[in-house]
Amino acid sequence: MYHQVALTFADLHDTPTRMQEKGVIQDIIPWNKSRTTLYWRLRRLLLQGRLKADILKVKPSLGDGKIEAMFRRWFIEEHGQVNQFLWDDNKAVVEWLASQLNSAKGHSAVMDNIHCLKRDAVICQIRSLIHEYPEVAMDSAVHIIQHMTPQQRADILNTMKTLDSQLSDKIGSISSDS
Repeated sequence: MYHQVALTFADLHDTPTRMQEKGVIQDIIPWNKSRTTLYWRLRRLLLQGRLKADILKVKPSLGDGKIEAMFRRWFIEEHGQVNQFLWDDNKAVVEWLASQLNSAKGHSAVMDNIHCLKRDAVICQIRSLIHEYPEVAMDSAVHIIQHMTPQQRADILNTMKTLDSQLSDKIGSISSDS
């Protein structure tokens, strides 16, 4: 009799409705749709995992939640706020991610954003190295300038002149305040 009561008690706690109420599962999938639903969910997770690995190579400090939020933001930027409900549709997300990873397409918001993350990581690494070893700053600048196009060198000169004039203005305003 105790065994039968225990089984009934366990059955009450392991029903899909109860598990959904407790937040253990997100949705109850009807058996006849389970194969399709799980197929699209698995494909989505595989594509997101592939992109997540690329991002973690660049920024290992990012957590899963932040990366998921980035994916969601990129999806909504591409599809608009009106279609943000599509983020919950695994098939729609898989089709979007597959199109983003298609190299023949040309423009890819996801790949552009990952490229920006890589660029920012390189800049942070250069800043940190120059901060740690200030004696190599001049040698590094010379090396970088040697590998620039003439237009890039002209842009650097204009930027330096602008920075120099801004610094002069700040020094002038500080000395006039004193």
